[in-house]
Amino acid sequence: MKVIQGGVCAASGFTAGAVHSGIRKAKDRDDLALIVSSSPCQAAAVYTRNQVKADPLQVTRDHLSDHTARAVIVNSGNANACAMNGHVNAVRQCEAAARYLGVDVDDVLVASTGVIGQELPIACIEQVVDQIALSADNDVRCARAKEKMAAVSFEIGGVTCHLGGIAKGSGMIHPNMGTMLAFITTDCAVSAQLLQKLLYRNTQITFNRVSVDGDTSTN
Repeated sequence: MKVIQGGVCAASGFTAGAVHSGIRKAKDRDDLALIVSSSPCQAAAVYTRNQVKADPLQVTRDHLSDHTARAVIVNSGNANACAMNGHVNAVRQCEAAARYLGVDVDDVLVASTGVIGQELPIACIEQVVDQIALSADNDVRCARAKEKMAAVSFEIGGVTCHLGGIAKGSGMIHPNMGTMLAFITTDCAVSAQLLQKLLYRNTQITFNRVSVDGDTSTN
């Protein structure tokens, strides 16, 4: 395995982008990001074990019932957790991305991080989502909306494959994921069942061992 430059766009077939929507007051910080696959992806996920789970998580879990996805829309600045119209707004966020991308809404996943208990200003997202310029060169901008990124290349069966990821979260990180939003892409042909097994096993010995402040988040 070799460490390479990039993040979620290191894997072939993925584009990404970000924009400032207005959720965060600081206009110099992007707060809305998209990660998009050119074709349906096999997908797997792990979630916080907090008994209180934010609505974006619930919507994502529903949309992943068929183990496939085309895109992830992610915002910072507002967790859409324990908030008025949480489920409706999470669905509207997926619908906004689906309209822009021309894909089925069930193929869009959604994640949010930020302030808990405040209604998500969904109109901000709906108004600017189509301003997100998607590119395979947008790893850095997408990562700035999510903070951290990494990528590697590796060989399987004589074929060079790539794996890249971005992550967001610096507080409320406690065993069982906490509020660490992390997204990983790969152009390796892997079944959803094997992805789920590998993701769960590796999460157990990485994120699920980390504790910062003793709080497990809703997201």
